[in-house]
Amino acid sequence: MAEQDWGNLPQHILLQIFQQSSLNTIGASAQVCHCWNTATQVPSLWRSIKLILNERELEKNARRVIALTNKCAKNVTKLKVECNGSVRMNHMLKTLKTVFEILSRSRPNLKVFELQGLYQDYPTNTEMTTFVTAVNTFLEQQKNLEKFVLEGTDIEEKYVKSFLEILGTSSGEKMKIITLNYNFIDGPIDDFNTILKNFRNLHRLDIGYINQQLIENLSNSLGTNFTQLFITVEELEASISDTAWVALKKSCPDLVVSFYVNGMSEVVLLTPSIPLISITAVAPLSHEFEIANIATLYQHTLEELHIENHFGEQELSEDFCKHLASFQRLRKFSMSMMIKTEANIKFLRAFGEVLKRPNSLTDVKFKYRDSRTIGSKVLKEIEKLKEESVNSGLLLNVDLLVPGQDYF
Repeated sequence: MAEQDWGNLPQHILLQIFQQSSLNTIGASAQVCHCWNTATQVPSLWRSIKLILNERELEKNARRVIALTNKCAKNVTKLKVECNGSVRMNHMLKTLKTVFEILSRSRPNLKVFELQGLYQDYPTNTEMTTFVTAVNTFLEQQKNLEKFVLEGTDIEEKYVKSFLEILGTSSGEKMKIITLNYNFIDGPIDDFNTILKNFRNLHRLDIGYINQQLIENLSNSLGTNFTQLFITVEELEASISDTAWVALKKSCPDLVVSFYVNGMSEVVLLTPSIPLISITAVAPLSHEFEIANIATLYQHTLEELHIENHFGEQELSEDFCKHLASFQRLRKFSMSMMIKTEANIKFLRAFGEVLKRPNSLTDVKFKYRDSRTIGSKVLKEIEKLKEESVNSGLLLNVDLLVPGQDYF
């Protein structure tokens, strides 16, 4: 077979590839050949950029990031900054400080800003403070920011608060989505409800913390435009009163809630007063009653259920599938499985029976943690299930993984 001439790939294919790549990769690709260099000059490619700083080869990486930032700073409308590693975070912060100073001078009109991977274990207070000052100067100029993401970080509350206060002044009218999935060491931010009042048109909040106080604060600060609350927590500290959820629903009539939790038992602590539309559970099902309770509470609202069952060999009975079928609006279901052969066959057959009855499912995904241990009997049942899914108009994906691959 003839070797592929990568230098002659169509420009629209290259552009699609580069649009999914980091700024570092695009810069390196521009040096491969004339064809690739030409593809990297398309102006639209530089409107959405991802800056990635890695601990390995940090100095070389940092020089390239600064040079490329200079090139694209004026045109960028979507910016994602990601730090990988924490040991040399102080050096990363110095580079990022320079990046944001360049951006401040260029005054781009950002719509989306994402900041990921900042850790404060190693940097001195001076380094973090000077970095935050540079970011705040940049944020003060942003009058049309619609989405702000702070994720996978571990920095002091006062810095997060400063970001939000400045954004409330500069982009308060435009902001639609805020994501705060960082380490809430001391609980919710002080005066969080006062800060949120500045975002009068906020539609969606993704947050990595929940308690009674937070729900009450949201009820007092969010407007009628607010429609989506995404909550990511390892565990609920305590049950939140039904009164608090009802008050939140009254303040935001169109509100729906999605949960990313450690286990299904956490969701049972919630209340049917709030319309829960999506659940992602990281831990396996420990008891059959968990899915039964979820079905009782949210059979009329739940649209997505994802179980990342990484840790056990739970037997999923026919009752599990019957409960699954009781969700009247469930469209998407996925599960990562590591269960014994006989239990697996029973589950697949029971799931096949669900498909034969009227249901709302449109998209199902199964992932097997270790495909080497599945066996021919299970593979045969998977093929049968695929045939049944075609007959019912269902999109079914079955991924057979080997150790080392990503599960989800």
